[in-house]
Amino acid sequence: MPELSPRDCTQIKQLLAAQIQIIREHIAEHKWYRHLKSENEAIIAFVDEYGFIMREMYCRYVCPNRFECKWAEVFIAKNKPTTFVIEYEI
Repeated sequence: MPELSPRDCTQIKQLLAAQIQIIREHIAEHKWYRHLKSENEAIIAFVDEYGFIMREMYCRYVCPNRFECKWAEVFIAKNKPTTFVIEYEI
């Protein structure tokens, strides 16, 4: 795995915007289901449990730079590029 820094991601604002939207849509249910007392506690738990999935989904299928990105290489096998494309606009 290449040594990576968050600065290597040119789409970090779009990635975070997508993650924030997903959290907003699901945090109340997550808080209730996990029997958590505060929204902050629920957000932390949600990111801990699902953050890697959100990142992989964005980097692997949505990011417009996924075929040239060092971060996406972690999620896309070199000899198996994804052919599934999602049209996404923020």
